[in-house]
Amino acid sequence: MKAVHIPVFVNNTTEGGAEVVFANALIYEFTRGGVIGVVSEANAQGIVHGRIKSAAVDSVIYASQTQSVDRKVTVILEVIFRRADNQKILWQNLDMIRYENFRVGGDPNQTDRNREEALRKISKDLAERIYSGILENF
Repeated sequence: MKAVHIPVFVNNTTEGGAEVVFANALIYEFTRGGVIGVVSEANAQGIVHGRIKSAAVDSVIYASQTQSVDRKVTVILEVIFRRADNQKILWQNLDMIRYENFRVGGDPNQTDRNREEALRKISKDLAERIYSGILENF
């Protein structure tokens, strides 16, 4: 396998734009690794399909009974790597789970930026795990 296609992930959550963040993190990981190239679907030998099944935010540290200081975002992904010619599954993980804590900011915009940064960290970590999992099969 020398070339894969990575389409934008399916996003079953309310985290707008997460589908692009996760796909881009995986494209970056493949590009950085240099073992398998990322190409258009027409030129691909394999296709990595991803689906963001959930992205839940929970409070984890409280300053008082009604105000949280830290929150946690937990993401569950489904990833399936198939041959492009016959759709045979070469690798899959249907429940990849990763979480990251983030700080509640002084204003809602800061909290949103902190949550988005936590999602980027999750996407990077999961992209590394996906890449390693796929390479183990070759």
